[in-house]
Amino acid sequence: MYFLMIRPQQKEQRARAEMIRGLKPGDKIVTTGGLVGVITKVEDTTIKVRVAEKVEVEIFKTGVARTLKE
Repeated sequence: MYFLMIRPQQKEQRARAEMIRGLKPGDKIVTTGGLVGVITKVEDTTIKVRVAEKVEVEIFKTGVARTLKE
């Protein structure tokens, strides 16, 4: 039971934590709310994301769903 349920979940959590730690300016991301943008600044718990020309939003790092590879 452990290997079928708990182990894969732990692996996903580690991969997500690693992705969040690796965020850097210039990365293209998708937020959990569906916004797509480019990171302009990384702080301790938040990031600033450019979602349109001259439009930046500040979100928590945990709000990043995934990164997009170009």
